[in-house]
Amino acid sequence: MIAPRAVYVASADHDFWSDQRGEFLSLAKAGPVYRLYGFSTLEADAMPPLETPLFRDRMAYHIRRGTHGMLAYDWSRYMDFADHLWRPNSRESQ
Repeated sequence: MIAPRAVYVASADHDFWSDQRGEFLSLAKAGPVYRLYGFSTLEADAMPPLETPLFRDRMAYHIRRGTHGMLAYDWSRYMDFADHLWRPNSRESQ
């Protein structure tokens, strides 16, 4: 329901109350709607390795080491995504 707005989904590998694969798939399965607007999307079966964020035009995902919570690592990736969105020439898109 938010497409084509930007969205970032993040997971932690030892957050046993969540479904990391399901979180990733929920983002990937939104891809067809984003593609209707001309944006690149995530591949449904290409979940990234730990601490390897994926940025596409308007969507991003990472899974980090650790448990549930917000760490400095998460905030740094969110700021990287903001740079990706609003300063596209300041860094290479991942």
